[in-house]
Amino acid sequence: MAKEKLVIVSLGQKFNSDEARYRYFKGMFDYLKEQGLDVSIENGDEYDEELTVRLLRDMDGVIFSSNGPMSRGVMERLPRLKFVMRFGIGLNSIDLTAATELKKIVCYTPGYCSEEVGIHAVALALSSLRNVTYYDRLVRGGAWPRGNGPLPERPRSMTVGTFGLGLSARVFARAMGQGLGARLIACDPYALREDAEKLNVELVSFEELLERSDLISIHAPLNRETYHAFNAEAFGKMKTNAILVNVSRGPVVDTDALVGALKSGRIAKAALDVFEVEPLADDSPLRGFENVVLTPHSAYYGRESVEDANFLIGRITAAVFNKKLLYKKHLANPEVLALLPDYTLTDGPVE
Repeated sequence: MAKEKLVIVSLGQKFNSDEARYRYFKGMFDYLKEQGLDVSIENGDEYDEELTVRLLRDMDGVIFSSNGPMSRGVMERLPRLKFVMRFGIGLNSIDLTAATELKKIVCYTPGYCSEEVGIHAVALALSSLRNVTYYDRLVRGGAWPRGNGPLPERPRSMTVGTFGLGLSARVFARAMGQGLGARLIACDPYALREDAEKLNVELVSFEELLERSDLISIHAPLNRETYHAFNAEAFGKMKTNAILVNVSRGPVVDTDALVGALKSGRIAKAALDVFEVEPLADDSPLRGFENVVLTPHSAYYGRESVEDANFLIGRITAAVFNKKLLYKKHLANPEVLALLPDYTLTDGPVE
């Protein structure tokens, strides 16, 4: 009997060698091999549907390291494919309705890197607030701007807001509130009031978030409600001393509107880990601002988060193929179960 064929598609990460790429996926790769599955690793492209179809044409399953382009059109051309695994949280590049209709199981790993993302948001916020990268560039260039540049505030004199109050936002809120004494507000229509109260976070409307925050950190998923939520109108309501941090998804922020707000002084600073198009273009205006901190979509990245993802993805995938077992927390399209009666759903935990 032929082995089920799986491919791990590396998206976004650029490895210098096949060995480096294997080391990154080693935990899940070795485990899936041990479980009797035929596994390979290939380089893909988040924006190339034709390449995706070529890579997956003869595959039973795929593990995407980032936002694999899984539109209805792509999935209709892949009749053999029955399993899509997302190495991470965001599902905006996968048409879940089409996947369900075409009987394709979609899984993901919510929460695996929430601590890293929350910590990275804190790092971006404090780097921007305390002018860390601004000073670093000037000192490396031979200057010595001691006691100069934009004047920072103490966090305890600030109102810090989050757009979204999920797991990573809670890490950020604890650090900025309990750790540094900032007043905390959050906009999240799905947040439970008791969860906010435990963090001493006041839940507010989006307009209040914009108007009251000295710093806003974005932790919301990308969907119809959040696409370009931070647009020209939104920036027009923010304080002129405000700092914007984004560790969620690039298209939550309208890039052109952000550039305009920074040029005009409508807001003071930005610190960004994610962008509408990645990698960030060489000629992007964002590269030219002294008051913008940039990191390359790496908030999720850390020793423990990579280890956790390798463990979870290996076990989730093997359970699908060898046991026809699905974990409730990690199944992105539970409606597909009605079309796949041979599969069993479990609350877990993943073991």
